[in-house]
Amino acid sequence: VEVVRVERADLIIVRQRVAVLGSNTPQIFDLPVQLLGVKAPVPMERGAEFTREFLSSGTPTLELDRRRIDSAGHFLAYVYVDGESLNQEVIRAGFCQADLYPGDNQTMHKNFVKAEKDAKKGWRGIWAQAK
Repeated sequence: VEVVRVERADLIIVRQRVAVLGSNTPQIFDLPVQLLGVKAPVPMERGAEFTREFLSSGTPTLELDRRRIDSAGHFLAYVYVDGESLNQEVIRAGFCQADLYPGDNQTMHKNFVKAEKDAKKGWRGIWAQAK
């Protein structure tokens, strides 16, 4: 997956080759990908920086779950860089909250909730304001 840009801590734009129905030639599209199970309650440039740095540290891959598109038309995915979960780490760093729905991967849900507790306990990112 080629990351074109980071919009915010929980939203990236990726360049993806897509097979178009009725055509034998794949097309290349820039697609918005919302990190599944993650919500940035307030835009923070430092959160977007964290995501950029994480993505540049290796090779990003996407993993889909049951829900594929959100109400804004963004694709939903778990994003990994060399096996490490961006979704989980952006929560642990305090730039996003866990935001899960029934039917999402329960193991991911538990990991995200634990990461959020770690961020709160460490007064990181959005949780530092509550100090």
